[in-house]
Amino acid sequence: MSKVKAAILGSGNIGTDLMYKILKNEGNMELALLAGIDPESEGLARAVAKGIRTSHHGIDAIMEDPDIKIVFDATSAKAHKLNAPSLREKGKLAIDMTPAAIGPFVVPTVNLHEHIEAMNVNLISCGGQATTPLVHAVNRVVPVHYAEVIATAASVSIGPGTRQNVDEFVRTTANAVRQVGGAKLARAIPVFNPAEPPINMTNSVYAVVKDEFDEAAVISSIQVFTLYKKKPIRLEF
Repeated sequence: MSKVKAAILGSGNIGTDLMYKILKNEGNMELALLAGIDPESEGLARAVAKGIRTSHHGIDAIMEDPDIKIVFDATSAKAHKLNAPSLREKGKLAIDMTPAAIGPFVVPTVNLHEHIEAMNVNLISCGGQATTPLVHAVNRVVPVHYAEVIATAASVSIGPGTRQNVDEFVRTTANAVRQVGGAKLARAIPVFNPAEPPINMTNSVYAVVKDEFDEAAVISSIQVFTLYKKKPIRLEF
């Protein structure tokens, strides 16, 4: 079976990190292009070193290649709003890695199959992907009245595009925690930590429930809908 050709739009931290992840995955997808707008971008240089075709002509380079069927947009929320109509017109599946939220929210462990036919899906944010399944898992057992997400990341890992997206991050992540996670009310708080050496990213979830619940049932639900199957789970009350 021939592999589906994909492209990454955006050669910053997120796009470059995604490139390495795709290259490690021996699936049915081939990374055919990494496109950015800065010819001196470190991300483009890293792609060249890995033998990946690159371009500094942004979305125009992707539009010129009819064989590219999937586009991971790792630019910014503002840029994706401009890119989305062009990608749709060319029949390319847009996987939006910005908090633009034009397409439906998709959290693979929770609702992947609900939007399998959508041509533009939104992956919310890194914090949203890490925490929405947790809220959903708890909400299956006992209704979550309020959920608060605190996403803490090293300042050095936050590129200019992500910094421009802070307002959208807050809004989109909170909306996903409500719409997909099931919380009645939600808030998202990003924290950029300048510590040296850089910290690892952490995501904390504070959930308010009004009913009594079975702790074992909550843990079991978390194991079903998250990647914590083989890791210890700590609940604080």
